[in-house]
Parts: sequence; structure tokens; C-alpha cells
Amino acid sequence: MLHEPYGESQQRFGRLDGLFAKNQEARDFLAQAILDSVTVMMAVLDTNGRVHIVNEAWRRQARESCSPDQLARTGIGMNYLDVCKHAQGTSAEEAPEAFAGIEAVLGGRQSSFTLEYPCFSSARQSWYLMSVTPLPGNAGAVVAHIDITERKELEQRKDEFISIASHELKSPLTALTLLSSHLRKKLTENDSFMAEQMLTRMEGQVRTLTCLINDLLDVSKIQAGRLGYAKEPFDLDALINEIVETAQLTSPGHRLMIHGASHATISGDRDKLGQVFINLLSNAIKYSPQADHVDISLETVQDGAFVRIQDVGIGIPKERQDRLFERFYRVDTSKQNDVPGLGLGLYIAREIIKHHGGEITVSSEEGKGSIFSVSLPLHVSAT
Repeated sequence: MLHEPYGESQQRFGRLDGLFAKNQEARDFLAQAILDSVTVMMAVLDTNGRVHIVNEAWRRQARESCSPDQLARTGIGMNYLDVCKHAQGTSAEEAPEAFAGIEAVLGGRQSSFTLEYPCFSSARQSWYLMSVTPLPGNAGAVVAHIDITERKELEQRKDEFISIASHELKSPLTALTLLSSHLRKKLTENDSFMAEQMLTRMEGQVRTLTCLINDLLDVSKIQAGRLGYAKEPFDLDALINEIVETAQLTSPGHRLMIHGASHATISGDRDKLGQVFINLLSNAIKYSPQADHVDISLETVQDGAFVRIQDVGIGIPKERQDRLFERFYRVDTSKQNDVPGLGLGLYIAREIIKHHGGEITVSSEEGKGSIFSVSLPLHVSAT
């Protein structure tokens, strides 16, 4: 960054200050320009609560609002306390608290005031943080409205995640407790066949629990930048065949069919990439309970290998496909509520694929199924 000599800066600001001292219009213009440059909605109130100045963000919100809420009905000359007093819609519940808080700041009884409130319309569901700060000399107050919708959504997803995680972790533990109790009884009765069946089911529940815990650990490592990767060349087709063979044993209700071959050598972490394909194949099976097959396609195009996993299941609504790879995101539909998971698998998959220089995408139609495509760069031999 370049800096002017102190003396030159003082002279420059001195000339500017002299200009504004002689020109009230210039001072007003500068003040308005500064306010308009701020993305937060702001209004200046006098001691009676009347609006004297609003910035461009405030005016834009008023123009774009689809409902007659307090923002859309507030402009220069209107009394903001009256707006709070007669608020309607989703903001009405918080309006009395807003009225009391603004009045307290204007009256000098409170040094500041903040309030979170909803502002829902047919076009958008938003959350705002109202902040009220007094002007010097008790000349009024500045009211600011900060959009905190993204933060509130993250908080909601965190709460949902905790609820889902508790349920998902509790289910296999409950099953293990019951199975171990029955197993103890059968061993006492020397019923070895029943004991073996119960051991098999217990092992399955342990694997489920292990996968859930590993997902949580992987996410924390990704966030901290500590997820380690091996790097070695391996045969992609062999990896896919191993995964499909194992999955077929545990999912006899679906025919897992491999089409084509990539003949590709990939350089990277075989186990972690295997984790990605296991997750995608598991999802294809879980989300197509009424179908009898899943297709896995392999090919190489130019410098990249492609793996596509296609199901004919319930599909994903178009408006929700962009968020599939977000951390903790689960598609909220009645058809998917019974499908277990923490909403972490696809997020982890995307991070692993990105680390390997590849890409993961989805194409889906609700009611017809989904195709998840993974592209990976080919291994380049050292010469």
C-alpha cells in the first residue's frame, strides 16, 4: 500500500475540510454517499423517532419487499415508532420489543439496543438483526438492519444435525445392547446357530456406528486442514470392481451392474477414493428401495477417467441439487425422512475429489432417479 507524506495528507484534508465548511450541500452529499456505500440497511431518526435519512440499502429493501412490513412502509418523514407500533405479518410479534428498545435509546435510558426478528414474504424467508445506536448529544439514533439469514440457517442446520446425529448414533447402540443380551442368553442355551446370526447382525451395527463416527472425524479434520492423503498409482477399474463385489453381497435386492471400463491408472489415495465410491453406491441403493438395479459406468475421455453411478430411485428436487454437497445438508422430503445418515457423506466426497484434482456432479429428476458423476485426472508417469 502507498502512503502520502504526512504533511501532504494534512494539506489535502485541510483543503477538503475547508470546502465542506463553506458548503453545507457538499457535506450533506458526502454524508449520504458514505451511508449509501454501506450494504447494511440504515436510517437516521430524530428524538421523536421520525426518519430523516435512509441509505440506498434501505431504499432498495423497501422497493423489493413484497409485503407491507415495517421496512417497506418506512421512508423519510415517517415515524419509525409508529411503524413498530402497527407492524403486521411475521415481524409483529417482535414489534413491541423493538418499539420499547428504540424509545429507550432515543430517551437516553439505554445506550444501545439489538433484536433479531424474522421478515418472511412470499419471495423470501429472511432474518435480520436490528441495531439501534444513539447519535452524539442525544440528537436521535441510527437504526441498522443486518441480514443474518445465512447465520440463522446454519444454526438451524446445526440443531437439526445434533438431533439427527443423536438418533443415528443411538439406533445402532440400542440394537447392539439388545443383540448382546440375546446372544448371552443363546450362548447359555448353547444355540450356536442363533448366536452366529446375532453376531453377524452385531458386526453390521458396529460397522454402521464406525462409519458414522469416521464421518464426524473426517469432517473435523477437513475443517482443520488435517485430513491426510496417501499418493500412489492404482488401477481404478480394480477398485470399482472390489467395491461393487462387496456391496453386492450386502445388497442382494439390487443387481449392481458395471458397464464399460476406464483402463485408467489414478494417482492418489486409494482408500479415500474408495470411500467416495462406497458412499455414492450406498446412496444409490438406499434411495432406490423400489428398484432392482444400479448401473455403474466407467470410461476414459482424453486426460480424465469418469465413474458414473445411476439409480432409478426417488430422485432429488431440482431446486435442492445445488446444496447437496454442503456440510450437514440433507434433502428434506417425506420420501427421504426414513433414510439414515448425517448429511456428511457427499460433503466429504466432494472434498476428497477436489483434493485429487477431480470433480463430482449430480444430475437428477424427482421420481426418476439420479446420476452421480466423478471425474479424476489420469496418472502421469515420471519420465
